Amino acid sequence: MTTAHLSERALSAGRFSAGVASILAAAERHGRFECCCVLTLLLLAFYPHDRWFTSLPLSVLTVLGLTFSALIEQSVFWVLAAVPIVWGVAFDWHSADNHKYLQAYWCLAIACATRCTNKQKALASTACYLIGAVFLIAALRKVFSADYLDGSFFLYELLFDGRFQRVAALFGGMPPHLVTFNETARKALTSYDSNLTSVSLELAGNLRGLAWLMTWWGLALETLIAAAFLIPERHALSRARNPLLLLFLLSSYWAAPVIGFGWVLAIMAIATTRDDEQYSRIAYLVTVIVLQLYRIPWSPAPR
Repeated sequence: MTTAHLSERALSAGRFSAGVASILAAAERHGRFECCCVLTLLLLAFYPHDRWFTSLPLSVLTVLGLTFSALIEQSVFWVLAAVPIVWGVAFDWHSADNHKYLQAYWCLAIACATRCTNKQKALASTACYLIGAVFLIAALRKVFSADYLDGSFFLYELLFDGRFQRVAALFGGMPPHLVTFNETARKALTSYDSNLTSVSLELAGNLRGLAWLMTWWGLALETLIAAAFLIPERHALSRARNPLLLLFLLSSYWAAPVIGFGWVLAIMAIATTRDDEQYSRIAYLVTVIVLQLYRIPWSPAPR
């Protein structure tokens, strides 16, 4: 390798290091509390509830909060943000997504934190428990669901959920003609005038193995994340909380792009980071952007 090439690489590495340093410096100029508040406003603007009586007041509050930064320091502001979310969830309680509930809890957590002397510490503590509780409940729900532990849940999703059908094709070897065959069979079984009691479905490749892998990968990862966020920080596993959660965010929402859920988890995770975890904060911010890119290959509307 010539000296010129070495110099070019050294210059590129220097520019990259300078760029990372400037990003970190910009992030450190703003406290984690303020950063989480701004990101939460963006979350509420991009992923509000579908109902107009929820999305309209949240849009107004977002504009006010981003224009007048002093508002995000007021507990009343965040209570007002939580009210339309709770209203929307109550109106559509039978079909509301789980992360809409989490958005309401998070707004109330910020409201409570604003009343504390150390807002950042209070928000970090609440965020830690919220993340841990979310993953603990998710893991327990899976453990006590027979159709999850035997792999049939993900097998069904791989066969019939449009988001997972691409995963089935890429990693399970499922060809398009069998997807069409199974869709036709399901429609024949579930049709209102059907006399069928069962139909046969066609599997190909390693679809059962893929369903099994997704089943136990999800359960193991969620259990580890719950433990990492709920146990005291003196334990070794707590130091793995950021890598584990980042792995979950980047792997799970690629297949099922429920971007609003990923965003609120990433924002809460930023609140939990310590002073010396600058790179973890940057990683979560990058993840928020990457989650947006996950919308590109998929046809279902993001939630």
